Amino acid sequence: METLIKVRNLVVSYEDVVALNGIDLDVKEGEKVGIVGPSGAGKSTLLLAIKGLLPYKGEVSLGVDLRDVGLVFQNPDIQLFMPTVFDDIAFGPLNQGLSGEEVIKRVNQATRKVGISGFEDRSPHHLSEGEKKKVAIATVLAMEPEIFLFDEPATGLDPASRAEILEIIAGIDKTVLIATHDLQLVEFLTERIIILNRGRVVADGDTCTVLEDVDLLVKNRLWPVFDRVQ
Repeated sequence: METLIKVRNLVVSYEDVVALNGIDLDVKEGEKVGIVGPSGAGKSTLLLAIKGLLPYKGEVSLGVDLRDVGLVFQNPDIQLFMPTVFDDIAFGPLNQGLSGEEVIKRVNQATRKVGISGFEDRSPHHLSEGEKKKVAIATVLAMEPEIFLFDEPATGLDPASRAEILEIIAGIDKTVLIATHDLQLVEFLTERIIILNRGRVVADGDTCTVLEDVDLLVKNRLWPVFDRVQ
């Protein structure tokens, strides 16, 4: 498989704080990877750097155009800024220069995939948190990127909404990186886990193997998946 994301000696600093300190990473086409770690580990920063939204030192090479990388933010209110759901989802395809007919097609496909058909004329800011998350994902789906980046996609959701979001992500047949501290989520969605702590990669392996290493998880302030520690 082709390597779609190549990161070498990536360093990101915020004033006098080093958020990422020498990250090396390769992600191949079609991989679903969980980026896990405690708060402040650098997970969100890594996604923002890959998307090109932060200045950095080192190398981030993509096997696709940067426009083919879609980022779903943790807080959907950052992503939703138009008066209607349709306008929010159509914004990206319109800026890709697509025809009006193709834009409508993309919006309809995206709303069906996330289960919000019929929401097109509603204000995104009057929706529930779970519905907002679905719209935010739809805005990225409509652009048909090759790489999807998710920052804490299930944070703040009730159990039913969380399950729906996980099913939507599971159905994305592209390269996916998910930054989270939720180990149950990555067990369900990914085949590979990378643990970050204090801006460094401290582990990188297949999901089952990493989740079985309880000492490693606890050392890095991660709560082991319950049924694995009985």
